[in-house]
Parts: sequence; structure tokens; C-alpha cells
Amino acid sequence: MPSVSVILNTYNSAQFLLETVDTVLNQTFQDFELIVIDDGSQDHSLTLVSSVNDSRIKVFPYANAGIAASRNRGLQHATAEFVAFLDHDDLWHEKKLENQWQVLKAKPNAAFAYSWLKTIDEAGNLIRTYPPIRHAENAYEKLLMKNFLHTASNPLIRRKELIELGGFDEAIYGADDWDVFIRLAANSPIAVRPHQEV
Repeated sequence: MPSVSVILNTYNSAQFLLETVDTVLNQTFQDFELIVIDDGSQDHSLTLVSSVNDSRIKVFPYANAGIAASRNRGLQHATAEFVAFLDHDDLWHEKKLENQWQVLKAKPNAAFAYSWLKTIDEAGNLIRTYPPIRHAENAYEKLLMKNFLHTASNPLIRRKELIELGGFDEAIYGADDWDVFIRLAANSPIAVRPHQEV
């Protein structure tokens, strides 16, 4: 059984998909499974990801149901202690999984660990650097005021706690990840990996 289940949701993402997959395969932490949930793509996303020769990749095509449903479908297939979600147009720092996994192993009561991030354009040019946020432990009230994680592609989450919450709320569009972060932080402390970007 792998230590981390990476859940990659795709929808008409052919122009980004292989680069995104590469940022998973090139992680310094290699004990993972990569679960690709295709949400009814009409382009050649499925053909592209199916062409990648790596036994850790598992591809599941579904009818279109939206991003929260895709994340929940991935969660149903996940087997690892920890889960990390990745949107099809996001990229990870090569030490993202390693560093967050180390933090959660050192803090067994934390529901998830997060890092800092930057926004880039399609050519990789820097658009925005976000101020470093160091909220940890009891961050419930901070998350109610602001989603300082910014994206579901950021944290590494304990799968058991996420399942106990019921996963992502499929009735919420555009903020289902923020809702999950709030609900997780309401029940457990969180952790941050300083000086490391996603």
C-alpha cells in the first residue's frame, strides 16, 4: 500500500496534463499512487494520460459531474494514509510531498499540512507571489476569514479524517475545497511547512 494517494482531476486538460503528471512523477517522495479522475473530457486527455508508462498511475473515466464529485470519486479509489489533490493545470514543487509527509508524520494530530505557493502563467512566468502564512495548530477562525491555502492542490490530508467528514460537498461550486479546509480545521489542528512552496 502506498503512503500517499495523489488524486488528479482532469477535464479537457490536454494542453496541461502531461506537465502536471510530470510534477507528480518527479517528486523526491516516490511512495505514491496517482489516481486520475477524468470528468467527461471531450479532448484527448484520456489518451495522453493513458500513454504514460508508470504502474502507479490508475485512470478512471467518468461522465461529467463537476470538480467536487471528481475529488470524491478519487477519494473512493484512494488506498493510502494521506491524500493530495491536484488540479489539472497546477504544478508542484519537487519536494512538495516529501516535506508535507514529514510534517504530518511529526505531527500525528494534524489533519493536514500546507505550504506556500506562487501563481504562474501558461509559459511559467511569475504572476504573483503570495505572502507567507504561518497559521498552524488551531486555525479554524483564520480559515473562516480567508482561504490562505488558495487551492485544493496545496495540502496533504489524512484520508481517514476527510472520509469521516464526508468528503467534498458537491452542492458547493468553486469553494468546495475551502469548505473542506474549514471543516477539517474545526476538528483538528493543522500544520505548515515553512520556506517551501507548492
